[in-house]
Amino acid sequence: MNIVARLAAPLALAMAASGVLVLPAAAAPPPPPEEFHFGVAAVSATRGRAELTWKTDPASSYSIAEVVGGTPVARAGMTTGQWSSNNEAPGWHTYRLTRTLNGETSYSDATVLVPTRSLIGTRFGSYLISATAPGSNAMGATLSQDVGDSPDVSPDRRTLVAQVRDTTGTSLWLFDTEGKRIRALTQGSWDSQAAFSPDGRTVAFVRRDTYDAAPAVWTVSTTANAVPAAVTGGANASSPAWTADGKNLVLEIGDADRADPSVPSTDPLVVLRLSTGARTPLPGTEGGRDPSVSRTDRVAFAQRTADLRLVVAVTDLSGGPVVQWSPQVQGQGWGSPEWDPQGTTLAMSFSNTGSGVGPHPATVTGPGQQPSSWSVPYAHVQSGLQELAWLQTTSAAPTATLTVPAFTQTATTTATIAVADADDAIAGLQVTCRIDSAAWMPCAPGAWAIPAQKPGTHVLSVKVTDPAGGTATVTRQWVVDQLIPSVTLRGPAQPFTLASSVPVSWTGSDWGSGVTYYQVRWNKAAYNGGFGPWQYPAGWQKLTATSVTLTGVVPAVGYCFQVRAVDKVGNAGAWSTQKCSAVALDDRSLGTSAGWSRTVWSLFYRGTATETTKAGSYLTRPGSAVSRVAVVATRCPTCGTVGVYVNGASVGSVNLYSATTVRQSVVALPPFAYRTGTVMLKVLSTGKFVQVDGLGISRT
Repeated sequence: MNIVARLAAPLALAMAASGVLVLPAAAAPPPPPEEFHFGVAAVSATRGRAELTWKTDPASSYSIAEVVGGTPVARAGMTTGQWSSNNEAPGWHTYRLTRTLNGETSYSDATVLVPTRSLIGTRFGSYLISATAPGSNAMGATLSQDVGDSPDVSPDRRTLVAQVRDTTGTSLWLFDTEGKRIRALTQGSWDSQAAFSPDGRTVAFVRRDTYDAAPAVWTVSTTANAVPAAVTGGANASSPAWTADGKNLVLEIGDADRADPSVPSTDPLVVLRLSTGARTPLPGTEGGRDPSVSRTDRVAFAQRTADLRLVVAVTDLSGGPVVQWSPQVQGQGWGSPEWDPQGTTLAMSFSNTGSGVGPHPATVTGPGQQPSSWSVPYAHVQSGLQELAWLQTTSAAPTATLTVPAFTQTATTTATIAVADADDAIAGLQVTCRIDSAAWMPCAPGAWAIPAQKPGTHVLSVKVTDPAGGTATVTRQWVVDQLIPSVTLRGPAQPFTLASSVPVSWTGSDWGSGVTYYQVRWNKAAYNGGFGPWQYPAGWQKLTATSVTLTGVVPAVGYCFQVRAVDKVGNAGAWSTQKCSAVALDDRSLGTSAGWSRTVWSLFYRGTATETTKAGSYLTRPGSAVSRVAVVATRCPTCGTVGVYVNGASVGSVNLYSATTVRQSVVALPPFAYRTGTVMLKVLSTGKFVQVDGLGISRT
């Protein structure tokens, strides 16, 4: 007949006394076609494994196929009454058993849910059992016999550790997930209660020198031929549970399993700092036993109440309210809680008589949040199972975030690394860093100091690997910017001015981080003196604009300017080449020879001018410090020519002819070697009009 064994979550599973899987009527499939006179006798599945068994007859041959999208796909394997596969993906699978007899074929289908995770535990202290999680219609399987207690699953989901009885006491052995022994971790003592560290490299366990001796906490590396070592501060303690950072153990004082259950302990659980051996009591956990710590450092533990009933309680490793979770199921006592890898579900055992009846996963909320009722949701998994551990097929990939300054001035800088994983403790994640194409090096979450690098563009890569081999890589580029920004001063545009203000302008650039602001300074020198100290106006020291104006300038004074840029990482550029502009002297500041006359008009520079038509007439300004001169005069169609002399030596001449009349015309001569003395303007033309409005004198 056609047998379909399927159960949809969240209906519970139950094991009848005969060992036959009992399904609710609602889950039964439609009746199969009557022409099938054989079928699958039993179907089972555990994490990644499916198995079918059936009765055979010598005259028939059999084959197995998996029905995928309605199409049978042949599967290899034994077909003589039993077929199994250890590489089945999680989820529902339909397998077809086809029998061939006398050239005719018939088939039978069986559907089973291969779970994503299982519970590992011991039954009656002598069998290592793999039980399917709620929602699967397949029964668990015996992995190994003659195993003591306290199995644990490695963070990479590939290895188990459990106690094994031998002639000298109890030893700890590593197993694969099918229950096959790999090698012994410890021998020669009474060792039990093994717990993998978050990174899987160390196992904490309880050791007794003799069966009746006091317990003590030890550790052993999972590498070959490692020597166990006693933990400082671990005397008279048991039930070690690692914290998420791998730096502490949560311990039970004494050993409640060996104590009189009618006398509740008053000792709290303690947090043992492995680096120092210091013990810190965990508030609210008096009488606590069998602690389990989630990847987010929530602590679940069994606690005996005043009426000597065991309940499961939850608190935070950092302290806070203790919430008791006590589902009322036929008055059962609850114990041996175990967090799943995600830290969201607890498996626990319950019993009327003190022997385990079965684990019950119960989803819980955060510490300090009490459920709306005591009927916490749970689902039965398998009878007689104790000392629980989760075995999960899949592992969520880790994640990483990386923050690094886009630009740095120094060769070293600090990156901020954050890593996370939905089903692994933080200490189980391996974090490595690489700069450019160099070798990967160990680094750590948090602030990480990047080693010194040469100036230029660099790439920082961070890779995080979880115990199962899942990885995440993130990269960021940054620039070691030690190049100074450059700036070009564009103004003052003219070496001489008649205005009462001087505009200053510039352009700047930076290869790396970019210019963040500019600084401008100025100084001045009178026509007959030297420059004073540089002036740094407060409002000019963090300019984002590229121009500024100096107001309040006065005649007979030259003003010089420099600008520099500062980039975003603090590199300050050099001060630019200075540019200067001198305010011209008024004509009234000049001494006159015979033949000149003064005139007044608003169109003249500062309202006056001095004019003549007599050849050889001159104007003078003694005591000048000069390397450049400008003549301020009227230009017109009948205007003549003036010569410019310093200490009697000619430095040039100015032809004032113009087709149209131009007032306040500034004509600058080319620069010449710096000198001091008298500047003279001398009329060189005869009978031509010469009208002088001022004289520009600059020492730059």
